[in-house]
Amino acid sequence: MVAFAASPVFRAFGDAQLNTWVTQFPYVWIAVMVGAALFGHVITLRKLLSLRASASRPSSSLHA
Repeated sequence: MVAFAASPVFRAFGDAQLNTWVTQFPYVWIAVMVGAALFGHVITLRKLLSLRASASRPSSSLHA
């Protein structure tokens, strides 16, 4: 919250204490990378849970 309030958009703590390093390369990519990592984790978790659910279901084919 403090970093957000100290951003150049809000200037909650005045002009002397602006948080401007997040507006420069390579830090602007942090939000993109965190979003991509979160998306990858969600996709992987969904796949693992679907594999677990399909493995616990009994097979519908009968072998005589």
